[in-house]
Amino acid sequence: GYRAYRKKLLERDPHCIYCGKRVGDGSSSLDHAVPASRGGLNAPWNLWLACEPCNQAKANRTPLQWLRDLERACEQMGLIEAGDDG
Repeated sequence: GYRAYRKKLLERDPHCIYCGKRVGDGSSSLDHAVPASRGGLNAPWNLWLACEPCNQAKANRTPLQWLRDLERACEQMGLIEAGDDG
């Protein structure tokens, strides 16, 4: 189940998929790429490791939706210019 798959992911690459922070058994969670609340499956191809802060911030959005929202927030705060790719 979840525990065995999470352990396998931690052994292979113990980093948050979003921020790259190293995570451990107590500081990581399995995140659904397509959220379960949106019909995402509990299948290995739809699950990956995320740190708790990133998983909570992503909430029930897809990774693309979350990153677009994050980009808009950064634009509004003046941290990046609209359309800035680098």
